[in-house]
Amino acid sequence: MKLEALFSDHAVLQRGKEINIFGKGKGVVEITFCGNTASYTSDGGDFVLTLPPLQAGGPYEMTVCLNGKTHIIKDIMVGDVILVAGQSNTEVQIGEISPEMTGDNPYIRAYHCRHISKSHPFDDSWNALTGDNTSHWNALPYHIADMLYKERGVPIGVVCCSQGAARIQSFLSPQLNTGFDFDPEKLHPDYKYPQFVAFNHNSDIFRFMLEPIVPYTIDKVVWYQGESNTSVYEGNHYDEMLKAMIGEWRRLFRNAKLPFVIVQINDFTGAFSAQGWKLVQQAQERVAQETQYCTLVKSSDLGQHDLIHPTNKKEVAQRIFAEL
Repeated sequence: MKLEALFSDHAVLQRGKEINIFGKGKGVVEITFCGNTASYTSDGGDFVLTLPPLQAGGPYEMTVCLNGKTHIIKDIMVGDVILVAGQSNTEVQIGEISPEMTGDNPYIRAYHCRHISKSHPFDDSWNALTGDNTSHWNALPYHIADMLYKERGVPIGVVCCSQGAARIQSFLSPQLNTGFDFDPEKLHPDYKYPQFVAFNHNSDIFRFMLEPIVPYTIDKVVWYQGESNTSVYEGNHYDEMLKAMIGEWRRLFRNAKLPFVIVQINDFTGAFSAQGWKLVQQAQERVAQETQYCTLVKSSDLGQHDLIHPTNKKEVAQRIFAEL
């Protein structure tokens, strides 16, 4: 038996909501945390235990007993957890934008879902901000966490489920993708470039990156994706796919009102299809208007339209922060 990698030293758990603890395997699991104990007997496969809501605080220790073997997870904080998901504009690192920047805050922490085609120092582990690792922080999640901590004064955890050049179809389950079986000739070419093939088949990211973090208790989702779906055909269907994904993620994370902040892709003069690009932007705006508990963050007026990866991540993060 084992718990998923999210449940490891330095984790941040969501305050004020039931805490889902989960893993895989056959046998008896018992969890003790902050005076609460839960146990479960699993016949095999996935298991989920639930602990009652807690106020912000820490650091704490969690005692985990799996089939009679006990271990301790240390330095756990309880605060607010934000899931940041999307493609490369959520992945650009501080070291690529501001290599001289350093920080040190044990109360903001990042966890990265393990990448399919590459590795990152934060993959499958929680990392508090230090001067030694600042450059490895994804810039957008860093600024979001920093702003939230300064306002709320509670531990902040950001879970990053991001992959550059990823299509939205890769984030959808196989069941959802049956409704979006598009003609390959009508797709944005990112789906077939050799360097992107490893993670751009339908449901790749869903299976390998998203499922291992479900149903972690989270506060909100920041979704910043769409550049790799800007063919005209996909642009005309992007709202359907995004609405379907939001509904599926709310079910998976066990929160029918889970808020989504949708970041509208920035204007880009080098777009594969100018028409397709506009269609995706319009679809994102439409989804935010038509879907409960969704808001839109616009960034096109911030400029840098000649960059597929605009460097003004702090300014975008300020707008996201205002919606969290």
